[in-house]
Amino acid sequence: MEKTFFDGRYVYVNTLGQGGMGTVYLVKNRQLGNLWAIKAVDKQAAGGVDFLAEPNILKKLSHPALPRIVDIGEDQRYLYIVEDFIDGYSLDVQMNLVHRFPESQVVHWAKQLCEVLAYLHSQKPSPVIYRDMKPANLIVDSNNRIKLIDFGIAREYKANSTQDTSYVGTRGYAAPEQYGVGQTDERTDIYSLGVTLYHLLTGLSPNEPPYQVQPLRQVDPKLSEGMEHIVAKCTQPDPAKRYQSVAELHMDLKHYKRLGRAYKRFRRVRAIKRIAKSLLVAASCLCIVYGVRLIRADRQQAFTAAIDSGYRMIEEFRYEDAMELFQQAIKQNGSNSAGHLGVSNVLIKQGEYQRCISYLKDNASLFSGDSAAGLNRNLGYCYMELDDTGNAVFYMEKAVELDGSNVEWLTDLAVCYALQKEYDKALDVIQDIDSENPAVDFIKGQVLLSQGERGEARQLLRLTAAQSEDDSLRMRAYTTLASSYDTQGTELRQRIAVLEQARRELPEYGDFQIVEMLGESYHLDGQPESAAQMFQLLLDRGYNRAYIYRNLAIIRQEQGDLQEARRILEQMRAQFETDYTCYMQLAYLQLEIENQKAQNKRDFGAVWEYYQLAVGYSPQGEATPELLPLKNMMDELREKNWL
Repeated sequence: MEKTFFDGRYVYVNTLGQGGMGTVYLVKNRQLGNLWAIKAVDKQAAGGVDFLAEPNILKKLSHPALPRIVDIGEDQRYLYIVEDFIDGYSLDVQMNLVHRFPESQVVHWAKQLCEVLAYLHSQKPSPVIYRDMKPANLIVDSNNRIKLIDFGIAREYKANSTQDTSYVGTRGYAAPEQYGVGQTDERTDIYSLGVTLYHLLTGLSPNEPPYQVQPLRQVDPKLSEGMEHIVAKCTQPDPAKRYQSVAELHMDLKHYKRLGRAYKRFRRVRAIKRIAKSLLVAASCLCIVYGVRLIRADRQQAFTAAIDSGYRMIEEFRYEDAMELFQQAIKQNGSNSAGHLGVSNVLIKQGEYQRCISYLKDNASLFSGDSAAGLNRNLGYCYMELDDTGNAVFYMEKAVELDGSNVEWLTDLAVCYALQKEYDKALDVIQDIDSENPAVDFIKGQVLLSQGERGEARQLLRLTAAQSEDDSLRMRAYTTLASSYDTQGTELRQRIAVLEQARRELPEYGDFQIVEMLGESYHLDGQPESAAQMFQLLLDRGYNRAYIYRNLAIIRQEQGDLQEARRILEQMRAQFETDYTCYMQLAYLQLEIENQKAQNKRDFGAVWEYYQLAVGYSPQGEATPELLPLKNMMDELREKNWL
């Protein structure tokens, strides 16, 4: 006989877990067929704990990391709570298999937990204190997203209370104040999160010897100083010495690698250098007339403000405004390379790689010292985007020689080595990067991809996209992953899926490469309207490229909207007057227009004029490969006396 719940609405499928106060079942909705979890709470075993606490709290909340309550019922013995079924694995079960998790993975989960705790703590009028953070209450779904379950002992914080009314929690994970020392608040959850991170990183349960949280690096010297600092601060017995909010903790987690002694030493040295330079400048200024000094200070202030504003415009994807500000800075002080470097960064963002190379080489004499590193990096990056790996390696090596601490530049250099099939050199670069940095997986993925090992490479690229905090690196991981798929059949569909995921997860990043690749892929997949939307989006955002206009015009022509195709090509012509492909496409368009007319009304004179313009502007005249099909059509028209 089948086991059912709620008058037969839910059918028993499996038992998910069992504890001291009840059992959790996996059930199926008989009518809809979807899966749910039913928590059966034994009211007799609940003791002094309010068994309605969980539904009463969860019914007020809505967050992706929290299960929803959809139904409640009871009989004489049990309270039944119907919640979302989370298809994933609990971290305590997984730890039995792997013992502990990589630091980068734990940090990734910790940041998600900070987000959900911040949501709970921000509830009005009373913050919700979770009070039971531990691996057993954390489930990771198939998208590597963390879910927080079991709100059985959560409570609402009361500002006028001095202590909790009941002392509950899981021994070892619970903060001291959960046992009568004081009232639990946001810092209580921070303590439990710190202990949980310690357990996940070391594999040592706080319920087992030595029954305490030791300094992380005493357990494993390979763990970072930053995480050791974070865990130690979270688990201070005195709440006043812990992080005072999860926002503060989240900030340190985002920059945990910067909390180590080596980074702090680097910052101190850099600060000392800056102070020394400032002192030298200050000393020299003593010799200058006071009025002149004020004028120069005003000019320098205006110059710096323009540079800062320019980079802010880049972050907001307002590239034309950024270019104007950098050019304004150059007018203020044309001998300072900062303005010129800013211009080159705008050109890179706009995909103007060849123009950027010419600009930097024209102004190379202005770059020296630290700025020379930026010059060489941008030159190397442009050559890499143009598939000139020889020059890319040359300039990237120079950049890294001048500044070997920049992980992004080291990654670029390693990628160039991989593209040149110099795999040993690419892997050597990894030695200069922290082993926990997702850039390491990205480089390994590039090497494997270059070696033809696409399966393993894709796994590493997906891992990079999932774990990196650097949106630039994530974007590169996604575009490289998408490029690893062929442009036909099921591979094309997988390419599109990767690019669509990138757009969902990096909606504000603003890099045009993803949108452009997606437009091209949609077109290849026979989705013309979706492709047109992507190309139009590029134009709307100021990504004015001749081939984007032409792609959009071709789609409209294929759809039969010849008038719209002409309008787009005329826009292209206005901006790219000497681009032969514009006239080539106008010739094809006019040819189709004439062929739709009755024979006695056809006039191919305009087609011939467009063809002549295309030939005149093309690099090899009539011998230009792209023009040969059109040349054959012109020959055919002459043979038939249409011209």
